[in-house]
Parts: sequence; structure tokens; C-alpha cells
Amino acid sequence: MDYQVTDKVVYRTIHWTIETEDDTFYVQCQEDEILDFWYMTSDNEGSINVKSELGQKLKEVCETYEDFDMDGNDIDE
Repeated sequence: MDYQVTDKVVYRTIHWTIETEDDTFYVQCQEDEILDFWYMTSDNEGSINVKSELGQKLKEVCETYEDFDMDGNDIDE
């Protein structure tokens, strides 16, 4: 039997933890060549819809946070 690879996708996954006085949010973005998939939860709210007002705010915070590279190392060091 011959085996032939017919498809391959490489994902890059980034995790953020965002804390406020009232809650802690856990945000994950899984990127591939075509789309980004966002998953969000919080200690108080549970699962968060990325299209909600809160989801869009969390996404904005993550997309503009650039102090750390993918390995978690401080870029300024």
C-alpha cells in the first residue's frame, strides 16, 4: 500500500491571560494560513463569544499586545 500526504496545515497557537479586578480571562488564538480561530473563557463568565462586545474587546487587547514574542521572552531583554 502506498501512502501519499494530500494535505498539511501548520498552526501557531498563542495564549493570553488577562486579569481585571473582577475577573480573569483566558484567550487563545489558533492561526493557520487562512483563518484565525479565537477561543475565550473567564473565571466568572465561562465561554465568551468572540463576536460579543466583550469578545471583541479581549481580541483587541491581545492583538495590540506585543511585549512578548512567541517563546514568552521579553523582547526588550
